Amino acid sequence: MKTFIAISFLFVSSHIFAQDYTKNKIPCEPVVYPIQFYYIHNHPLLIQRDGSFLTEIKDTLNKYFEPMCIQFQICKIDTIHDYNYFVLDDDPNTIERNDIRSMYYNPKAINIYWLRSGGATESFFGLCEEKDKKPYIFINPTNFQPPNKTNICVQVYRYFGLDYTASNPSSVEFVNRSNSLITADSLWDTPADPGTISFPSPDTFTMPQAPPSISYVYTNRKDPNGDYYNPMVLNPMSIYNLNQKQPWLTHEQNRKIVINERKCRRRFWGLE
Repeated sequence: MKTFIAISFLFVSSHIFAQDYTKNKIPCEPVVYPIQFYYIHNHPLLIQRDGSFLTEIKDTLNKYFEPMCIQFQICKIDTIHDYNYFVLDDDPNTIERNDIRSMYYNPKAINIYWLRSGGATESFFGLCEEKDKKPYIFINPTNFQPPNKTNICVQVYRYFGLDYTASNPSSVEFVNRSNSLITADSLWDTPADPGTISFPSPDTFTMPQAPPSISYVYTNRKDPNGDYYNPMVLNPMSIYNLNQKQPWLTHEQNRKIVINERKCRRRFWGLE
């Protein structure tokens, strides 16, 4: 009897510890999410019909999400010809984005709308939103050029529930990370980012220069403990991000995306 209890305890314990992903990599469960792109344009002749740069964006997303075993596939590319939406948000009395989504929306895909103008936005944690809320991603390239790869990846990270590293006046992360699990992005391994906090003068903050120059933040900004901020400028979720080629997500950032995806996978597919 004692032997049986001991074996049972070892089995249950090993199972429990096997599910503890706080420090270990979560097992890979490959999944593919469909993307539906919408051009919002009033002149179809100006649109690149083969969608090759959208394929390039999809390939970039697949590269960035490969560590999380998440991949994407374009299921359809549509064009919204109605000239009323050529300049989105031009009428402050009309919620045009809601109008567009009420007419053009695929509940079985991640819906990405390519704007001619207007702010780029996304549904934060849209993967887990109810379908009737029609979670979205609006991208805004300049002069009909392909969107910045890092920016669109950040928007998809946000769609999967990954927050910015930036502190704000009501959520200031200390440089020593002692409160990192409850402030900013609530992850311990992303360096504190001064973000949108106001600082008294003289403020010697200098935005780092884009590569190939040396990418450093020069600043006398300090947290409430008097420690100097040193944000991770190569992290795409930092507002000081200059990286255009590599994701540079931390272990906890990758892990959070995986956990969010596991949590909301069935909801996305309409199974709950």
